[in-house]
Amino acid sequence: MISQALLWDRHGQQMELDPYPESFQRWDAQAGESIDEPIRTLLQDVERVLSVKVAWVDLRALNTNVVLDVEYDDGRHAIVRAPNPNYAGMGPSVVKSNERIKREVGILQWLKAHSRIPVPVIRSVFDSEHPERFTAVVMEKLPGSMILNSLGAAPYAVKERFVRGLADAQVQLFQMDMPRGVGTAQAEGGRLTVIPRVMIDSSFSSSRIFDTTEEYVADLIEKASRSPPSGSPDDGARYRVLARLDAELPAIYARISTPSHRRFVLHHDDPSPMNILMDGGGNVTGGIDWEYQSVLPAALAVGYPRCIRYDGIWDPRFRCETGTRENWWLTSTEDSMTLREVYAEAIKTKDRDCWDALVQGERLRQIVEWLTFGRGYEAMEAYLNSVFPA
Repeated sequence: MISQALLWDRHGQQMELDPYPESFQRWDAQAGESIDEPIRTLLQDVERVLSVKVAWVDLRALNTNVVLDVEYDDGRHAIVRAPNPNYAGMGPSVVKSNERIKREVGILQWLKAHSRIPVPVIRSVFDSEHPERFTAVVMEKLPGSMILNSLGAAPYAVKERFVRGLADAQVQLFQMDMPRGVGTAQAEGGRLTVIPRVMIDSSFSSSRIFDTTEEYVADLIEKASRSPPSGSPDDGARYRVLARLDAELPAIYARISTPSHRRFVLHHDDPSPMNILMDGGGNVTGGIDWEYQSVLPAALAVGYPRCIRYDGIWDPRFRCETGTRENWWLTSTEDSMTLREVYAEAIKTKDRDCWDALVQGERLRQIVEWLTFGRGYEAMEAYLNSVFPA
């Protein structure tokens, strides 16, 4: 059990915080404790479909999905995930939620069959008996702890081993053959196809598949240009930012013109510190929550891990002073610099083309992140001024 998580604030100060909860609520399923819907129905479905008896239940998440850590009466554990009917509502959202879960199942099964990347084994997929018929999945519980809680306090040697493990996973993703087109991967019958990109923020989801990097980025810029005015100083910054991108992008595209930069690569769209697991020795034990993933050109898909980044949208100079955990960093600025070098060198040793995409695509990746996950155009303008001095 981790007593404290070690993190760094935007001023570089080391802080000890309570770890992110591994469980938000725990029930003794055999003691007759009252369990709220939709969890009770979901547990009944698990017992019915798998012919098991649930002994203990830990609530891991309750947002768009219900995520449960279930212990059976024989001591085995499993993770149960299903859309949250109280969150998703009825009608078309039910269909979309089920599609999202089934896409995740398909990509996890595909990765398990075609890579050494540690993803959970799918144990069962079934339709719930809930009246709205949500799809539920039972999967393996992977070992290790989320790096949000464990990486900061780890010795440097453990951090280095962990980063090398992430580099190995990145090279594996780079070397896989993917269907062409910028979009979201869908696995059916062991075969991958690409559909229009489905994003966490649906306003940035796409209505079509893009053939090139330029087409995809142009669509993001068009979305930005169509945003209604907010009546704030950010409006003026937006027009200056878009004009600046129009001037800078041609030179950036020229640096990522080789086939290795343009090959299509699978990308985990939510590699947050809660979705990557490691053990005490720094071994990567799991990459979870593949609900959102994309097929992107290598220059956009190959990147530095969030946990060692102080650049782009993660540069403390351009972030607000808030108490949310996304405004904390998992490594110090000093360690992050050396760990970035370790990561890049590990990739370069394994696959020089992958390394070239990592290095040459960095500026474009930062710009795309700003366009999709940024914190306003005034902050983006300050970022552009820092990397493209007049």
